[in-house]
Amino acid sequence: MRFLETLAKQFAGKPIDWDELEESLIRADLGVPMTMRIIKTLQEREAWALLGIGDVIKAVREEIAARAPALAADEAAALARLASGRLDRAARLLDPKSAKRRDVLLEVARSVYSDPEFDPRDAALRILDGARERAADAKADAEQELELLALPAREAEQRVRRAARGAERDELLAALEELASWYRDLVVVAVGAERAVVHADRLPVLAEDGTTERLAGAERACEIVRETWRAFEEFNLSPPLALEALFVRLRRELGAAPALV
Repeated sequence: MRFLETLAKQFAGKPIDWDELEESLIRADLGVPMTMRIIKTLQEREAWALLGIGDVIKAVREEIAARAPALAADEAAALARLASGRLDRAARLLDPKSAKRRDVLLEVARSVYSDPEFDPRDAALRILDGARERAADAKADAEQELELLALPAREAEQRVRRAARGAERDELLAALEELASWYRDLVVVAVGAERAVVHADRLPVLAEDGTTERLAGAERACEIVRETWRAFEEFNLSPPLALEALFVRLRRELGAAPALV
């Protein structure tokens, strides 16, 4: 996992600096509560002053596993693929709020081709609502983190603002990645390669939706979403307008063109 590899390199061959470790874990988006639990677990161990990075990584893995002890195998496989090797993203996906946002996102992805009354503007707003919820959570975490720090008021305000903006942007990009993955899975299932799907926990639905008639449109839809992702990465787009335009294009590829209002 990339996050753990970075952590290992950062502390390799030297004693653990607890303040630096705390900052690194929070910056990796594990959040203040999880970070505090990991550090508390480590410091309660015997000879904790002699702990190395291997002990830290083990504690992080145990904390993530404890968050989802009853996770089904197909759900675990899907989340692992969606996380793309990033522990910080895996932690977010395990969060109940993230799970609900994911359910909404996949409902929107399907409604593009299954809902006769599909509305691009409404679809865009549902994705934006999820990003704003994530921003609000990040803001709350940042404010909680500030209680442990002594920062000037202006710097503290900027830090909270950056955390909220960054979380909203990250959530939008992650939503686009998953949206592209859904349409890619339709293609994968349509050509008979079910074992390669990302959304392994939604395989029955994909088997129903991934028809050969939908294959070409799904392939183009996947590329359209990826184009939008790249545009968000490179340019300062207006999320509401960019997402609504995206869903208009997706509807044209996968279903009847929506009526103009």
